[in-house]
Amino acid sequence: MGLNGDEKMFRILVQHLGIEGQMVNVPGVPLKSLNILKERIDYLALGHFHKQYTINDWIFNPGSSEPVSSVDFRFKRGIFLVGFQKRTEGGYNKDIKIINLHNRIHKNEMIYINKFFDKRKELCDFIITQLKKRISSYQYWNIDNAMNPVLILTLRGIKPSNRCIKNNCYLNRAIYDALPVIDVKIYHKYNKIMKSLENYLS
Repeated sequence: MGLNGDEKMFRILVQHLGIEGQMVNVPGVPLKSLNILKERIDYLALGHFHKQYTINDWIFNPGSSEPVSSVDFRFKRGIFLVGFQKRTEGGYNKDIKIINLHNRIHKNEMIYINKFFDKRKELCDFIITQLKKRISSYQYWNIDNAMNPVLILTLRGIKPSNRCIKNNCYLNRAIYDALPVIDVKIYHKYNKIMKSLENYLS
């Protein structure tokens, strides 16, 4: 059913799409293809691109509430608090207030493994002990802090046995339970030229 031209109503359309050209190398919908909506829609609310943008006081995209990649850290993000008032001559005045959200901290840590680990729990205990030594001086590492960081952990050095590292979930959970972090991402970058003892013991 189509919308009529009744100006007594303030119409909001919510769509999950992005506008072409708002993000570099990211495809979107051409703006001109949406112009047909302008006579019927007063506020076009979008929510797909993680970057915050507005177009012609008509299209509003607040951005993602949390960064999900390193690229997202450059973007503004937040909430649009919108009020509107009907004009005597027709149409509406919009009052848009932007409530910006702070980016969550992503903390990068590198742990060098200097011996061979064959037991998963021993590897976890070693990594957590090393992390606790480093983070004790960071003020924002607090169990009661709503903005606890995401931990980006890189493991280097001697590669542990495959049964120690074949499932990141165990190590992720152990770190998450032991430290005040909101999430853990682990990257394994062990020495390639050094053969582990596992090769000789298998």
